[in-house]
Amino acid sequence: MTANGPFPTSAVRRGGDIFVQFEGIDGQLVTRSALEPIAFEICQEASDTCRFASVSVQGDGVVIAAHGVNNVQRIRYCWGDAPLCNLYDSAGLPAGPFEISVR
Repeated sequence: MTANGPFPTSAVRRGGDIFVQFEGIDGQLVTRSALEPIAFEICQEASDTCRFASVSVQGDGVVIAAHGVNNVQRIRYCWGDAPLCNLYDSAGLPAGPFEISVR
């Protein structure tokens, strides 16, 4: 059992999508109160370009739909003053807020 919960290690472009790899997962990634993970944003260079995106769990990571958005620079999760975050591992530990650069 891990003590910290899931945390991102990389964000890589895959065609029109972005795959965010996680480590520190006990069991598998799961969502609560929704079928898909929510609170993921794709961001271009300027700080005012972030917008929520569709996301699905895939193995030990998530796939973020970024079709039609040019030059995604970073991914944010669970950002803001009162975010609604629903990505956990099987042990019930949440993925905490993060921002990660996209390669």
